[in-house]
Amino acid sequence: IRQKGGSKVQAECDSITKGQISPIGMGKVVTTTGGNLDSKIIHAAVMDWEGQASSESIRRATRNIILEAKAKGFKTISIPALGAGSGGVSPKESAEAIKKGLYDVVLDLASFDQIKIVAFDSQVQSTFKKVFAV
Repeated sequence: IRQKGGSKVQAECDSITKGQISPIGMGKVVTTTGGNLDSKIIHAAVMDWEGQASSESIRRATRNIILEAKAKGFKTISIPALGAGSGGVSPKESAEAIKKGLYDVVLDLASFDQIKIVAFDSQVQSTFKKVFAV
């Protein structure tokens, strides 16, 4: 996302973090412009200081992404497979945590025209489809 958004996104993140890994706290979110993208970006803190995500941080972050997007008046949103890459969480655990986070704010979901869960890896995508099919 930062690569497509360009250096402006990274500069905004740097000004927020002031050199820290995650000054916003686990499960919290912050919004920046999208830089070269036509949309804003909600950044979610799901990894601890060692770079490890957890089901709980992913669940809380998902909940907070939805609440932040609703507060900002977004009508569409895409949520990546949080923690299922460098966060060290299995795709199944990530999908289940995101699903629980969405259930936490199920009444708020009606505010959106579209919510996408995105995964660029075909195996991760397949796992997410199975978890969300239930």
